Amino acid sequence: MLRASIEYRYPIVTQTRPGSYQKIEMFRVHLFVDTGVLGTEFDNMDLSEYRAAAGFGFALVFPIPLAFNFGWPLREGEGDQTQVFSFNLAVR
Repeated sequence: MLRASIEYRYPIVTQTRPGSYQKIEMFRVHLFVDTGVLGTEFDNMDLSEYRAAAGFGFALVFPIPLAFNFGWPLREGEGDQTQVFSFNLAVR
């Protein structure tokens, strides 16, 4: 398996921690591009079979890390299942 991802995050709402100058990110939006290839065997990976997707999302970072993402395929293959929406709840 070979994969790569790039993401640009932009904070929308920040709050200064009481008693300091440190900023806490509360809410953000992000843009992303993901790509990868999955080989059936270790020594036989066909790089022409790569997949790629791009999208955007928004996340509540504090107090509960909750993210909503929307992505669309840029390059897909036969038999791929397309999933446009995903969400993630991170429990620390």
